Amino acid sequence: MSSSFRDNRNWNGGLLLASTMLCFALTSVTQAATIQFRSQSSVSTDVVTLGDVATVYDLNPQVAVRLQQIVLRPAPPAGVKIRLSVDEIRSRLKASGVNMLAVEMQGSSTIEVMSSAASSPIQQASYTAPNPEANARQLQQAAKALKQAIQQYLKSQKIEAKIEQIELEVSKQDIRLLKFNSAAAYHVQGGQAPWSAPQHLKISLLDDNQAMQTMVVIVTVKSGPTALVPRYQIPRGQALTVDDFEFVPVDRLSVNMLTTYEEIEGKEAVQPLAAGRPVLETQLKPLVLVRRNAMVKVHARVGGVEVNSYFKALKDGSHGDLIQVEPQWKTKTRPTPINVRINGVNEAVVDTGSASASR
Repeated sequence: MSSSFRDNRNWNGGLLLASTMLCFALTSVTQAATIQFRSQSSVSTDVVTLGDVATVYDLNPQVAVRLQQIVLRPAPPAGVKIRLSVDEIRSRLKASGVNMLAVEMQGSSTIEVMSSAASSPIQQASYTAPNPEANARQLQQAAKALKQAIQQYLKSQKIEAKIEQIELEVSKQDIRLLKFNSAAAYHVQGGQAPWSAPQHLKISLLDDNQAMQTMVVIVTVKSGPTALVPRYQIPRGQALTVDDFEFVPVDRLSVNMLTTYEEIEGKEAVQPLAAGRPVLETQLKPLVLVRRNAMVKVHARVGGVEVNSYFKALKDGSHGDLIQVEPQWKTKTRPTPINVRINGVNEAVVDTGSASASR
């Protein structure tokens, strides 16, 4: 058999599949609201809403508007990026009373969100301590914010340092200036190579009376390995985000111990993760984007024409996995499954290697 004949047969088979999908798509009617997630979003308000991170479709425009207005979380500080997972958003929608059986989610599994509000080098923050215990907690939070400001400054000097590696020495008379919980409230200057030596850094900030105040702190960046640990107990099956973890110094790094945020992106816990204990790669697995028996939106492109239709997933799958889905149109015999590759939440594309496959 000639290669041109085989190519024509494959093209005709793909065209037949796309045509069948098109016919089914034209006759399918769904009443579920569709939420199409973007991969990136920029917000200009104090909160992140569903409408900021996704496009919402519904036959009833009022329902779409109400869904768009659901608040997901506070907006990040100006210039700071956060990542929202679909599982986090699903939990928030459930808590807001949304019937998830009447909602279909599509698109990116993780959304990168940042604030578009402009920020000045120094921002004022207000603080009132109601009692001595609150004052101590506030001091800890303010010290952490100052460390974050120093961390950002060191990064601008091409020095990578984790918060836990930064040690501060603040004079007794300057402790009163540590009132603010935002890193943007502190403007950092000074220091010189070698950065491994203790540094005298000048910190500028505005007090409650809008007066400029300065202080000098001694900063030491500790060397040694650090590992990622959960901030709190994480249950099995929870989607992981960078907000769930922090870095802590460890005596030594063992095999498979997680040391970067990139290693938890798009992952979920396969067992409960204890707070404060280093996490291993074997305790995580790729986040499941398609569940067995879920309706999957399948994309097919033949001859420059893109056709979309819905199929039932025959197994669970994560991003990039090849799974089989089953057509839902009526036939005298059970439809033959086709191979698709997952590329989003309940979304996939027809695998070009094969139009159909056995179970």
